[in-house]
Amino acid sequence: MSIREVYKLKGLLPAAIRSQELQVQIVMDNLRAINSDLGKYMFLRDLQDHNKRLFYRVLQVHTRELMPIVYTPIVGLACQKYSLIFKRPRGMFITINDAGRIFEILGNCCEPEIKVS
Repeated sequence: MSIREVYKLKGLLPAAIRSQELQVQIVMDNLRAINSDLGKYMFLRDLQDHNKRLFYRVLQVHTRELMPIVYTPIVGLACQKYSLIFKRPRGMFITINDAGRIFEILGNCCEPEIKVS
């Protein structure tokens, strides 16, 4: 039984199996074809949404090239353009007004990988 069968991934993934190294190269080729740094930032955020493991591997392998995109100065521009580039919420928003209701609010967490107890 293949790994794809064990984890019931058969039919949910493309037939070709690509190594992580090849996936990293494909991401970088696509990223380098984008003309604006904000566009590159948005591309990487989409990658983070869809494949966190690959996102962090790309950053690990290409740290020097990508730090200006995912950190200053471009992350500052992304903050300024937040309302224009917003796609989905990340994290949780808890304010001082929520005192006494923290656990209730944490129970609303929408990230399936996060366990709140």
